[in-house]
Amino acid sequence: ILHDEARYPDPDTFNPDRFIAPDGGLDPNVPNPEEFAFGFGRRICPGRHLASNSAWLALASILAVFELELPVDEFGREIKPSGEYTPGLIV
Repeated sequence: ILHDEARYPDPDTFNPDRFIAPDGGLDPNVPNPEEFAFGFGRRICPGRHLASNSAWLALASILAVFELELPVDEFGREIKPSGEYTPGLIV
């Protein structure tokens, strides 16, 4: 369901902008992926609310405590990651 191209254009690409409306708010026409990620009916995940709230609290705690910045080299210049993916079981 989350890979349906009719609902999510280019579903295999990470694109958070697909959830943003032109006015800057959330787009109500795009389905909320949280409604589908935890299953349906009798097989719906009983811990879905705990999982969602735990992820939110972890992210909020990280943003409150840490400063997320690019690393710097010995000369004080920012080191920008290449973005290349390295395949492997343990990297």
